[in-house]
Amino acid sequence: MAVLDLCEDVVALTEALCNIQSVSHHEAEICDAIEAELRKLEHLDLVRIGNNLVARTNLGRAERVVLAGHLDTVPQRQSARAQRWHQPPRTRHL
Repeated sequence: MAVLDLCEDVVALTEALCNIQSVSHHEAEICDAIEAELRKLEHLDLVRIGNNLVARTNLGRAERVVLAGHLDTVPQRQSARAQRWHQPPRTRHL
């Protein structure tokens, strides 16, 4: 199983997430990795339904912020791995 570190630099964490195979209907590995990290956070109640996660705070507050997303990705080229940009995307060299 892939190992994530939520305390890692956000770019490194994004790179790690992007390198987990998660093509539609095959999100188990990325869901496992995210669930393993979120279960370490005592202020969250986690419910897993298939390869979907619902995380709720249990801090007793009257209001909450909702963040929603998806875990699946489009298929990537064979042997392609996420890499950091050396320049911002869509820039041109003159």
